[in-house]
Parts: sequence; structure tokens; C-alpha cells
Amino acid sequence: MSIVNLTLPLYPDMPVGGGVWPHEMPFQMEPIRTWEKGGAQLEYYQFHTETGTRILTRARHDPAAPGLGALDFADLVDVPAVVVDIEKGADEVLGAAEVERYVSSDGAYREGDGLLIRTGWSDASRCRELGEDFVLKSPRFDDDGARALAGVLRSKRTRLLCIDTTCLVGHGAVHARKEWTSMPTWHRPPWPSDNAKAYLRAYGPKKQFADWGGDRTICDAANVVLAIGGARAITSKRVLLTALPLFVEDAPCVPTTVIAKPA
Repeated sequence: MSIVNLTLPLYPDMPVGGGVWPHEMPFQMEPIRTWEKGGAQLEYYQFHTETGTRILTRARHDPAAPGLGALDFADLVDVPAVVVDIEKGADEVLGAAEVERYVSSDGAYREGDGLLIRTGWSDASRCRELGEDFVLKSPRFDDDGARALAGVLRSKRTRLLCIDTTCLVGHGAVHARKEWTSMPTWHRPPWPSDNAKAYLRAYGPKKQFADWGGDRTICDAANVVLAIGGARAITSKRVLLTALPLFVEDAPCVPTTVIAKPA
């Protein structure tokens, strides 16, 4: 196995962080200068903090937690990690039983290891093919599965979790799916539309916690990289993982480049 790029490419209007939810903004590229008219190619980029493959820190949900600038990059570069396969398809749930069967009992999972969970869901071609459904139908943990995984991460002293799902736990199931994504797309233009701003004014902390609070269970246990792509190209049980965040100081989450190489 050679070096494997586990990063989803960014492109205009991609669905991951691209406007499925009211708090998101589509990835856009706009030329500032061109070779023909300016002698150089320069572009303006606009995107949401959780666009594509991205890292989540505790600062995403804990105002007292340090942001990206405080991360120890020793926890992100050439991290010895184990690859665990838990095959899941559209809308399927990873529960406590799967965590016990595939993660806890994996003899190759050593103390201090990083963990890469491969469900087979996320790759660039499926992202383009499914559009919004790539996000909305992604496999996810239920609350019991999240608690079980967090317990394993702590017991193994795992500092880095990479997974090929686009979400972790609740995924807007209580409020946002019923009140926002159930509407036709022309009724829910993304941020900063007036529709999105009006919806979010009524979307307070209680709704946020009901829809996404389960993510905290896992994020409190380890740094999490979501929506890695192309993980099927990994042929080794053990790898060295490197996650290089876009270095926006003190940001709670940012797009991240992730690679794996043989251990």
C-alpha cells in the first residue's frame, strides 16, 4: 500500500457542509484574476467550517474548550492507527453491539492507537452521485453506540478518530429534518438567505442539543475527523494517519487533509 489520500475534494455546491442544513453555506469558487486577462490564476473561495472532510474539536460544543490553535500536532501526524471495518449502507445505524463486536474485540487495536472506522459509505464518486442524500442518508451512531465508542476511545487512550460517515449521531433527526430538510429545496435556500436566518432565530440551544447533542459524547473523547473518502484503497490493517487541518486559529472545526500510509 502506498500513501492514500482520504480527503474528499472540494467543489462548488458539494453537499457536505454545502447547504443541506440551514447553518451551512455552499462551497463557491469565483475567479479574481485569470491567465487571459490578468496573467495569473487567482480565486475567491467561500465555504462553511464543516465543508468536506473536516476535524471536530471539543470547542464545537464547549465554549470553554480550546480551539484548533491549541491542538497538539503530535496527536495528528503519523499517528499509528488500526483500521476497523463495520459495513453499513444508507440510513443504517452503528449501535453498541457493533462497537463491541468490531471495535472493542479487535485484537489489533492497541492502547494509544488512532482509530479509523471504515463503513464503506464515503467516497468522492458517491458524493457527486447522491448529492444531498450522501449527507442525509449517511450511516450514523445511535446514542448507545456513541456512548460505547466513547468508552472504548477513553480506555484505549485514543486521541484521533477518523470515520467515513458524514455525521456522528443525531443528524438533525428531532427538529431540523422535520422542519427544514423535509421542505422542497426552493423553500430552504442556504445561509445567508432570509429563510435560513429566520429558521435559525427559532432554533435555540434546546433544539440544537436534541438534534446534535449526541455528537458531544464522541467529541469529548477524541479529536474526530468526519467524511474521510477513499478508505477502501487502504489494504493494511495498521496504518499511519496524518490529519492536517486548515490552520484557522481557535476555530472549532475546519476542512482537513487526511492521508494514510503503511505503518
